[in-house]
Amino acid sequence: KLRYDCQEPNVWPETGNCTFDKGFKETFQAGFEIRRNIGRAFIRSIARSMNYPSLPSLFTQDEFSAMGLRKYPIRRKINSNMYSDFDGTLLRELEHIDSTVTVLSTFNNGGLEMLHKNQYRPAP
Repeated sequence: KLRYDCQEPNVWPETGNCTFDKGFKETFQAGFEIRRNIGRAFIRSIARSMNYPSLPSLFTQDEFSAMGLRKYPIRRKINSNMYSDFDGTLLRELEHIDSTVTVLSTFNNGGLEMLHKNQYRPAP
């Protein structure tokens, strides 16, 4: 079970256009709920395939409660914390471990890789 050391409040953009801001928040929240349901369905599917019906009960609400938007800009500078602890490879994003299920949209932009069995592999 994951334990969160800190939780930050949601920060919503304020553009000065109340209609846009409200619509953005509603759309983002609806998208988040869809992705959270995909994560839960994925765990249920694994439970069925393993004949382990109690598996979903091992996951708490918190494990399906984080969503973020990320943009990976072109680097203008490189510093020492941008290298992999595993093998020194220069990384675009700091190394991290995602929680239970990660639902990812890359919009057909390649380049995302994961370290699996001591080898970098493209994320499917």
